[in-house]
Amino acid sequence: MQKKYFVNPLEFTAALTTVVVSAVLACSLIFIGRPGSALLFIVIALLFLKVSLTAGAKVAIGPDGITRSVLGKTVLSFTWDEIAEVGVAGSRIFNKGNKEKSGTLYIYFSKTPMDDQERFQMMLKWPPKDKIYLEHDKYRMDFIQVLYGKTIQKYNAGRLK
Repeated sequence: MQKKYFVNPLEFTAALTTVVVSAVLACSLIFIGRPGSALLFIVIALLFLKVSLTAGAKVAIGPDGITRSVLGKTVLSFTWDEIAEVGVAGSRIFNKGNKEKSGTLYIYFSKTPMDDQERFQMMLKWPPKDKIYLEHDKYRMDFIQVLYGKTIQKYNAGRLK
């Protein structure tokens, strides 16, 4: 059985809404003869288009492996045999020693095993280009655990349920 997930559904929705609103405003400003202001909203729309493509990528998880695709085109694909590490990492790496303030949690899939310093660098330079990742959710995690069958690493993840 294969399941498909958005990388980050809430961020995707917010970014796509911003793209649509900015594009409508840009068209309206062009229509009333304000090209400078319209250019600003076109730039905003293009910036958020990139964010929406990143957050709106689909991650397909199945018994054969994991695939990340953008607009239906496969960008990255791993088989379960290629995956050396599956982990959960929090995006708020500078949490002043409070482990409960971990930020947004992401599940990542890596072809190479990593130590804490490499995980820190990965989160510092988020999003990673060579890994597949998606936002953490209990149901996603349970499904992945069944297919992966090994220990899932945790980095700055607080208390996971």
